[in-house]
Amino acid sequence: MDDPWSSSRDRGMGALQSPPPLGGPLFLEEKRENRANDLGTLLGGFAHEIRNPLSTIGLNLKLLAEEWKEPANPKEERAARRIKLIQGEVTRLQHLLDEFLRIARPPSLQRAPRDLNGVLKEIADFVEPELRRRNIRLKIYPDSSLPLVPVDAARLRQAILNLVLNAQAALEGKEEGEREILLSSRLQGDRAVLYVMDNGPGMTKETLKRCWKPWFSTRPDGSGLGLSIARRIVRDHGGTLEAQSEPGKGTQFILTLPLEIREQGAGKESSS
Repeated sequence: MDDPWSSSRDRGMGALQSPPPLGGPLFLEEKRENRANDLGTLLGGFAHEIRNPLSTIGLNLKLLAEEWKEPANPKEERAARRIKLIQGEVTRLQHLLDEFLRIARPPSLQRAPRDLNGVLKEIADFVEPELRRRNIRLKIYPDSSLPLVPVDAARLRQAILNLVLNAQAALEGKEEGEREILLSSRLQGDRAVLYVMDNGPGMTKETLKRCWKPWFSTRPDGSGLGLSIARRIVRDHGGTLEAQSEPGKGTQFILTLPLEIREQGAGKESSS
């Protein structure tokens, strides 16, 4: 098996870096997030109030679409097209609200000991057909020494999948050379470290600074919530999620998870 560290250097993605230490500025940032919890709860309730009538609108549009399924004249054809257009916008808004609610009111963790290499393999099996269709090569380098880690597997898969989809979108902008995504794991002290790397065009310093902010996206069709949701999930597990990137050198996401549930994390989980 190829060495992922040398492979990443050969592909121009730079060597894998050590994860940032737990503590320091990250804890200050978490305090700021805690002060925003009340606002998040308020906005979550607001989103719920919007989603209910939006669902009613969607249902009525579906009924209208069925009534106008076979238009008899050009006027009815135009009306049917407009109904279909509005249906698409309602669906888009519903998806945005669902993503927003995942941030404002995340569900409590359902932890169980899991094989993180198995989680990476499940994600790879899911995305590989679409990546192959887009001429993107996916490689996995698991660390067999990783023990079972207490995680909410469903939510962790969502976080990692968001990172892979972000890498996929970044590689769409690469016009020359091979396009690759690397998934790897590593045991480092009392933490499990997962890496998601791509050899795409990379991010500028400004984009790297803003990429975690909700609603920020460099893509016209991007919701700007994928990375924000991923970081929220990882932090709920008591871990960290950071990014390293340079223009022309690809992007590397570093996800760390504690091997054991910390008292602070357990307290947060039980109080949610």
